[in-house]
Amino acid sequence: MKDFFRIPSNSITSRQQLIVFGLFTLILVIFFGNTLQNGYSLDDEYAYTSNPLATNGLSDVKSIFTSQSFDYGSFKFGYRPISVLSFAFENQFFGVDAKVSHSINLVIYLLITLLVFRVLIRLFPEEKAGLALFTSFLFLILPIHTEIVNNIKCRDELLMLLFGLVSVLLWIKGKEKKGYYLFSILALLLAVLSKKSALVFLGIIPVIEFFRSNGNWKRSFVTTGIMILPVLLFKLTTRFVKTTKSSREYSFVENPLYGGYLDVNQPIMILESAWFYFKNLLFQTQFVSYYGYKTIEFQKFGYGSIMAIIILISLLSVAIIALKKQRVFAFGAIVLLGCLLPYINWITPMVGIVAERFISTSSIGFVILVVYGVNYLLETYGKPVYKKYAVVCLMLYAVAYYPVIQARNSEWKSQITVFESDVQKEPESVVLNTSLGNNYFYKFIAAKSNKERNEYGSKALKYSTASVLVYPTQAGYTDKGTAEYKVYGQVQKAEESFKMALELDSTYEGALNKLSMMYMDLNRKEESVKYFRSLIQKYPNKYIYYEGYIRQLCQMNKFDEAFQAIDKALTEQQNTPLLVLLKANIYSEKKEYANALVWFKKADQLDPQNKAILDKINYLNNQIKKAE
Repeated sequence: MKDFFRIPSNSITSRQQLIVFGLFTLILVIFFGNTLQNGYSLDDEYAYTSNPLATNGLSDVKSIFTSQSFDYGSFKFGYRPISVLSFAFENQFFGVDAKVSHSINLVIYLLITLLVFRVLIRLFPEEKAGLALFTSFLFLILPIHTEIVNNIKCRDELLMLLFGLVSVLLWIKGKEKKGYYLFSILALLLAVLSKKSALVFLGIIPVIEFFRSNGNWKRSFVTTGIMILPVLLFKLTTRFVKTTKSSREYSFVENPLYGGYLDVNQPIMILESAWFYFKNLLFQTQFVSYYGYKTIEFQKFGYGSIMAIIILISLLSVAIIALKKQRVFAFGAIVLLGCLLPYINWITPMVGIVAERFISTSSIGFVILVVYGVNYLLETYGKPVYKKYAVVCLMLYAVAYYPVIQARNSEWKSQITVFESDVQKEPESVVLNTSLGNNYFYKFIAAKSNKERNEYGSKALKYSTASVLVYPTQAGYTDKGTAEYKVYGQVQKAEESFKMALELDSTYEGALNKLSMMYMDLNRKEESVKYFRSLIQKYPNKYIYYEGYIRQLCQMNKFDEAFQAIDKALTEQQNTPLLVLLKANIYSEKKEYANALVWFKKADQLDPQNKAILDKINYLNNQIKKAE
C-alpha cells in the first residue's frame, strides 16, 4: 500500500486497482454489513414492494418506460424508469426479499466508491494515487450516506450517482477514443432516467473538461453546449409517458414555502438549509429521515445563517483563487457548491426542506476538497511528518464514526424503528409524528391480543395528537379522529376532530369519508347521507363512495334519490360494473325483481367472474317464478 503514496495516479497498475477493490469491499462490509439485517422501511412500499410496475417483474417493461413511476394513494407522480426497472429485475429473479434489496444497494454503493477512485486517478493523473485512495475511502465511510444505503427507496439516488460517474469516466476517456463521448451521453441519460437530479452532471462535465484541458474555457463552453443532447433525449423519452390528472400536492408541513399561515423569510431558509448541509458534512452525528416544518429555522437570522454566509464566501473564494492554478481542491469546492445550490430552497421548495440524500453528489466535492486541500496545505506549509499525522487523523475519523454508522443502520431496521428514533431527535416534525401515528394505527388494526391493541392504539393517538399540536392539518385531525373512534370509541371527540379537519378544508376527502363511515356504523343515517353526498359532489368519479351512500338511502326508503344519483353517474360512465350493480341492488331492495334481473345481467356481462352476481341472478329467477 505504500506505493500509493509514492506513485502518481497514471502509474497505478491493474493489480493495485484490484487491491483497492478488495480493500473497499472489506471496509463496506465492516461499516455497512449490518444493513442486511434490516427489512423494508420509509417509502419502500410505493417505490418497490407495493408498486405494480416493479412487482410484476419483467412482464411489462414497456409500461415502466411509458408510465409515471410511483402510485401513492390517490395520485401518481415521478418518472424514474431505470430505478423501477432495477426493482423489476430484482423481483423477476428473487421476488420481494429485503435482504436481496439491501445487498443490491450495497453493491451499487461499492461500485460508486470505486468509480470515484477511477475518476480521480484518470482526471488528475499527476497527483499521487494515495490521495485518490483516501478521498474514495472518506466518501465510503461518510455517515451522511447511511440514508441512501439503508433506504431501498433511495435506489434511484444510488443509480443516479452510478450512471452519472460512469458518464464522467467515459467523458474523460473520450480523449483516447472519440466513441466514448457518445457512450458518456447515453450513460448520463440513464442517470437522468434514474433520477432527474442527475442534471447536475450537465454542469460537472464542463468543469471536468476545463481541468482536463488545462484551463481551456473554449472547450468547456463547447462541452456545455453538447450537454443539451442528453436533456433533449430525456425530453423525447418523457413524451411517451402516460400521465394522470392527479399530481402530488405538497403542504406547509413539508416545507413552509408551499404556503401556510406563518410568514417565511426565504433568504433565512436558504442560509439555514446551507448550514444544515455544511454542519452534517463536518459533524455527522445526528440524522433524521424527514425534517420539514419547525425542524429548520425559517424566520430569524441567527448563528446558522452567519455560519452559512462565512462558509459560502470561503468556499467561493477558494474556488476562484485556486481555479487559476488548476488546484484539485478547487474542483472539489466547485462540485460541492454547484451540486448543493439546487437543494437549499432558492430555486424551488424542497420536500422536507432538507434531506441527507439531497447531498450525495455534493459529498463527492466535499471529500475531494478535504483530502486534496489538506494535502496542498501540508505540502506548502507543513513538514513531511505532518502527512503521517493527517493519515492518523483520517483513521481516527473512521474509528470515531464507525459506531455512528452502525447505530444509524440499525435504526433503519423498519419504518417504525426509524420513525421512533427520529421523532426523539425532531419531536416537532409534523410528518414524523403523523407517519408514526399511522404506522401504529395499522399495527393496532392487525394486532391479535388486547395487550398489543392497547399499546399500539395508545401510541397511534399519542403521535396523531402530537402532530396537530405542532401544526394543525386536515390529515392530522383526521388521523386523530380515526384513532379516537376506532381505538377508544370516543364518538364525540372523533366528531370534533373530523369537523376541525373540515374547518381547515370543507372538501377534505379523508374527513368526509371518515365521518360518513362512522355515522353509518352508528346507524345515524341522515348524518351519514349528508357527508356521503358531499363526497360524491366533490369526487363524482370515485364510485366507491356510491356504495355506502346508496345503501343508506335504500334503508331510508329514499329510492328516488338513490336512482337519481346512480343515473347521473351512469350518464358519464355507462359500463362501470359497480354502478350497474348498485342500480340492480336498488331495484332488488324495492322488490322490483324483473328490473333487478335486467340490471344484474348487465353487471354479469361487465364482470362475468363475479359469483355473487350469478347467485343473485339465480335467486331473482326463483323469485320471479314463485310470483308467477
